[in-house]
Amino acid sequence: MSAISVGKVSLWLILVTAAFLSAGAQDSIRFTNVLSGSSVVPPNSSPYFRWLSFSLAGNTLQYFIRTDFVRWTSGAIHGPAPIGQNAPSLFDLGLRMCEAPLEMFPGACFYSGTFMLTDPEVLDLLQGLWYVRFSHTLFPDFELRGQVLPADVDFDGVPDFRDECPSTSLADLVDANGCSLEQYCPCEEVWRNHGEYLECVKQTANKFGVEGVVTDAERRLIVSTAARSDCGKGRPSP
Repeated sequence: MSAISVGKVSLWLILVTAAFLSAGAQDSIRFTNVLSGSSVVPPNSSPYFRWLSFSLAGNTLQYFIRTDFVRWTSGAIHGPAPIGQNAPSLFDLGLRMCEAPLEMFPGACFYSGTFMLTDPEVLDLLQGLWYVRFSHTLFPDFELRGQVLPADVDFDGVPDFRDECPSTSLADLVDANGCSLEQYCPCEEVWRNHGEYLECVKQTANKFGVEGVVTDAERRLIVSTAARSDCGKGRPSP
């Protein structure tokens, strides 16, 4: 492999990385996208999967794609449509030409680009109403699809861009802000007394009930459990 080829690939990767870092500095919103044949409508038995990276800064959507093994002949963003429904193509992802010398990554192609979105398009994207579709004219059964969804690193159902508590565990019930009861009313907090702690739990449990996070029976159980706890009662002197 020539030094020129290595240099071209390295420069290309540096430019792509810099573009994504620049978007991150502008409070960009990240999106996840996993493509599979089972997500196509109707589904197929394609053995392939693809993971794509998207980032939205203001009204600028950036994408970065690496594909392996199969040279896809077309790829596009479609919408608006929820999972299980089809919609027309909105943006061509330009999968016809690789952006990096193939000798660096045998069988791989890289693609990147940006699109300027209107405000209604940004709203559709944030609502998860866009999807990506890859097609191959010679292998129609290999077609892939995946919804473009805002990233959710703690898998609590609240996207990172509006998650005020991005470190909840999988077992935690969270409200619309992505925060759990334990984060609102931590037992280890320095409370004035047990009553102050219990009042915090009551108010938070009521909020969870109004949002439909817990049932009325679950809300009462949360409060009664907190009432029996030692939280806020102080610690014995050593």
